[in-house]
Amino acid sequence: MKNLKSLIILTSIVFGLVSCNNGDDVPNNNKEEINKRIVLEAIKKVFDGQNLTLVNKYYANGYIQHNPTIADGKAGLVATLQNFINNGISIERDLSRVVAQGDRVFIHSRVKFIQNEAIINAVIIGDIFRIENEKIKEHWDVIQQEPNPSVSAANGNTMIDGAGNPDYNISETDLNRNINTASSIMNKVLGDGQLNLVPTLFQEPYIQHNPNIPNGTDALVNFLTNNGPLNLETKQIIAEGDLVVTFNHIMSFNNANIDMFRLNEEGKANEHWDIIQSIPSEDDFAHDNGFF
Repeated sequence: MKNLKSLIILTSIVFGLVSCNNGDDVPNNNKEEINKRIVLEAIKKVFDGQNLTLVNKYYANGYIQHNPTIADGKAGLVATLQNFINNGISIERDLSRVVAQGDRVFIHSRVKFIQNEAIINAVIIGDIFRIENEKIKEHWDVIQQEPNPSVSAANGNTMIDGAGNPDYNISETDLNRNINTASSIMNKVLGDGQLNLVPTLFQEPYIQHNPNIPNGTDALVNFLTNNGPLNLETKQIIAEGDLVVTFNHIMSFNNANIDMFRLNEEGKANEHWDIIQSIPSEDDFAHDNGFF
């Protein structure tokens, strides 16, 4: 049961659906909507619905897995789901946000694992999917144990509530500006410790969803003064609407982080969510693909 619990804590998987005509002939915004539907349908049918007969339909051959506890390929996915089925474990998901750009789709969720009508685990998950030829080709995730609901967060917010609108109508110029803002926050403020940039990159009221940090930029500066600067590398950025998702390796703590920002019309950060996971030893990975 200990191994099973570890698997539950660290698992989150990718799926796919849907058909349409030749994807190369579809405009980018339509491709991204198709990719969202692929992921959402797959989650509902394959993972949450535990329908193993659909894996071959939705997953590409040579599927690449980065979750450290799940073996590579479609066989690793099937084995994980079969383990849940054999142990009578079902899934309940609160889907909070879906952000897509290019061939990437990000999913922000609370996932509860149910056994014998009792919640045996609840985690916050950030999943990133790469779509190729209308099937899921690659998957990364960051998973954090959700804090005990009886313990109040430092800011009064949960890890998944709040605003954010991927469907917000934004120009390409403003979207690129938002990407640059998020990149500067991660690399200049957190990475280089340039706290003098906080008034330029953030705007009050600044809403914080990290359960250990109060709301407001003063609390952020105080946290970074005591904990930064951080040795980090941003691996992926996915932006849509007023949201920018960054996928980061925090070498200072050997953590993987999802940091997501909501930006206002001026391109300043008004809200922040994160998900943090310690990266296990390479010897403990179920594959050779690495975390990133």
